[in-house]
Amino acid sequence: KIRNIMNYLLSGADGFIGKNLLNELLKQKSSINCIVRNFSKKKEIKNVKYILHDISLDNTSLFKDLPQIDTLIHLAWSKLDDYSDKRHLDEELKISFQFINEAIEHGIKNILVAGTCFEYGNIEGEVKEDFSPKPINNYSLAKDKLRKKIEFLKIKKDFNLTWMRIFYIYGENQSRNSIFEQLKNAAKKKEKFFDMSEGNQERDYSHVSEIVSKIAKLSYLRCDYIDDIRSK
Repeated sequence: KIRNIMNYLLSGADGFIGKNLLNELLKQKSSINCIVRNFSKKKEIKNVKYILHDISLDNTSLFKDLPQIDTLIHLAWSKLDDYSDKRHLDEELKISFQFINEAIEHGIKNILVAGTCFEYGNIEGEVKEDFSPKPINNYSLAKDKLRKKIEFLKIKKDFNLTWMRIFYIYGENQSRNSIFEQLKNAAKKKEKFFDMSEGNQERDYSHVSEIVSKIAKLSYLRCDYIDDIRSK
């Protein structure tokens, strides 16, 4: 039986990108299963099912209770307030790998995973997808190791992997601790000074609407792919 609607599983659905991506996916014929850690203030949305679950726990029952899923978009990751935290390597890496491996074992063929531009290391100017990774902190080290472990799975298992290295973004639902939100609040208060780093970095920021549009388009592909998710 051929279905005319795509079934998604979205982890990190409560995050900055996840909330915006949900609205983007709903523009197409999609059914979206959103993994969240709490149900506070969740409104009913057609073709959206919220699943209360923590992916650090046993995921076997989660996948057994799901309908046939076409695509997993894995955005979930904790400890993002500190990229140097050792728990990225000691905990988050293991959590994400076990979750993705379980998804593949249950027949999900299209896997998209959020990486990070920090995988490229300290680099200025244009970078390209075929540059060799040079991760500079525990967060990017963990992401790079996760990609390699998933790629190793492909030797024995049949699935498509899209690895998305996401660059700098801003927009709706962003954390109050983000540099853009802090700068906006400082401007509203008419503060004369804004505390930050030395201020000599050059960064290109993309609005989150542009980023989630690209992620949605990548989710329709059925091929192995590494892409930089940024303005191009």
